[in-house]
Amino acid sequence: MFPRPLSTREREILDFLLSADFVGAPELREQAATASVTGLCPCGCASFDADVDRGLTPAAVQSVVPVHAFSKADPFELLLFARDGWFAGVEIVYYGDERPRTFPPPDTFERPKPDTPIG
Repeated sequence: MFPRPLSTREREILDFLLSADFVGAPELREQAATASVTGLCPCGCASFDADVDRGLTPAAVQSVVPVHAFSKADPFELLLFARDGWFAGVEIVYYGDERPRTFPPPDTFERPKPDTPIG
């Protein structure tokens, strides 16, 4: 079952988070094109771990979570993880009782906010 390609929705969420401009974003975008899912969250939510082509350039990200986005209406937050400059996965944090088993569409989230914006 793993590794496997990202689902259509996982790819949409990843591309959405990487649409923000922040330090390391270009490298993470390049890495994301090679991403595969290596595991899912044991709680049953939509969060996933990933691996990328390590022959690419590591990102000079300043944080383990270089970008995140809050839901416009639901008690959800998206977190993109990068470890040692490599894209490592996406987590959906839920602040309510209902565990999201799939990612909501990207347009249900506010614009992604970088930890260290460019400029």
